[in-house]
Amino acid sequence: MKLTARTSDKSQILNIIIPIILVIITLPLISRAFTSRNEYRYVEIADSIIKSKNPFVYYVNGMLYTDKPPLYFWIMIASRFLFGSFYTYGVVIFNIVIESLVLMKLNRLISGKYGFKSSIILLFLLITSILQYISLILVRMDIFLSSFITLALLEFWECYEKDSYRNVYKVYIYTGLAFLFKGLVGLLTPFLVIIAFRFLSRKRYSFKEAGLFKGFMTVILFILFWLIPAYITTGYPFLENLFMKQVFARAVTGSVHKQPFYYYIFVFPVIFFPWSIAVIYASYKYIGDFISKKKFSDMELFLIIWTLITIFYLSMSSSKLVIYLLPIVTPALILTFIKFSEAEENIRNRIYIITFIIFLCTIAAVPFADGRDFLPFRNITEVCFIFTVAVSAILFIAGRKDLAYYSFGLLILFITVGAGI
Repeated sequence: MKLTARTSDKSQILNIIIPIILVIITLPLISRAFTSRNEYRYVEIADSIIKSKNPFVYYVNGMLYTDKPPLYFWIMIASRFLFGSFYTYGVVIFNIVIESLVLMKLNRLISGKYGFKSSIILLFLLITSILQYISLILVRMDIFLSSFITLALLEFWECYEKDSYRNVYKVYIYTGLAFLFKGLVGLLTPFLVIIAFRFLSRKRYSFKEAGLFKGFMTVILFILFWLIPAYITTGYPFLENLFMKQVFARAVTGSVHKQPFYYYIFVFPVIFFPWSIAVIYASYKYIGDFISKKKFSDMELFLIIWTLITIFYLSMSSSKLVIYLLPIVTPALILTFIKFSEAEENIRNRIYIITFIIFLCTIAAVPFADGRDFLPFRNITEVCFIFTVAVSAILFIAGRKDLAYYSFGLLILFITVGAGI
């Protein structure tokens, strides 16, 4: 499907509205204090860069810190100078900017392929999935890592679909920026997906067409942009700390966040809440299609490779956190949207009912939750779950069944407003 003039106009209007929506759904948390240990640590690092006037080398409690490349700390410093001090929302503004760019690109892609209405639904699923929303409001670099990986692979898909690789250089610029936000993990997904898709796609492209060698050299320049100044400043201790204490220790020995290999299999559906049941259904259907040797479209194949490769190499690392799965939220939800749209009405109704039951069970369980960080929000969370269930039930009874299901996404927005109040 090509963009008609009317659809194109609507898509452009939606692109203008996207950042406004992101501001609205995060504004209730404008006065949120830095809470997690990592948020305080990142503030300390950004402050140490300002004091030392060395943007490439930084310390925590006097100890050399090489765990993360510098770009996110530079953004925190920029927000510090813009707003006069370190504020969570001062950084969240930058999160909103990068997520807006991803959603705008996705809007153009989905509007052209599936239509404007489908684009609205998919963007709503993304914005209201729990992991995507949490990453938007946290002071962490994961949203930038995920966004640049997504921009890189969506750019590559556009090159492939048009059979024109004139703009493929953008893929590797985005990949290099992903590295400067989170390190090696920013490189693996784009390169591995491009290489794997080369051997499985219908239209076979050469690595030369994909600009793989030039792209690799481009990314090397991004890596050296950080490593050379840091090495000149600190010498061998920097490289030893980076490669032995960070890369090797985290990936192989699991010095922090150690979890078993199968950890992500169990948490995979949870990160998409409240769309978890739909994601499970889509996964079941794609596994069934694979077993029955049903052919996937090139886009489905590309998104499946993107999702599975990311899960696989993250599972190989001993160090695991739920938020590390953020780069798969976009491809997994696109795949979910495709299968959910194809599902018969009785299947969609079952998905709705199961999700509805989960919400009811959660309402019953919330009063017994006694986590220290959760207690201040327990009552408002209970009210928001009840209100969401009520809205959804009214819509379902009124015959607006699809709308009743999508209304579960309002939960995140209700809780945000309630927590802000």
